[in-house]
Amino acid sequence: MNLADLLREAGQRNPGKKAFVVLGEDSRTQLTWGEFDAAAERVAVGLAKRGLAPGDRVALGMHNTVHFPIAYF
Repeated sequence: MNLADLLREAGQRNPGKKAFVVLGEDSRTQLTWGEFDAAAERVAVGLAKRGLAPGDRVALGMHNTVHFPIAYF
């Protein structure tokens, strides 16, 4: 079991619990474990549709936002 597996499990076990709360100057973004898991799955499916497979390497460059862990996992 790796970290991605643990995060998926948290999404399935606690889908309505808050996973992230990001406070910005003018906004507050909240994301539940279920939303996080679903969003990360959409990224994975999108990468697979582009021909990437488990074990392939991908570079990730972006600002430190709630979207970073979604794309990372």
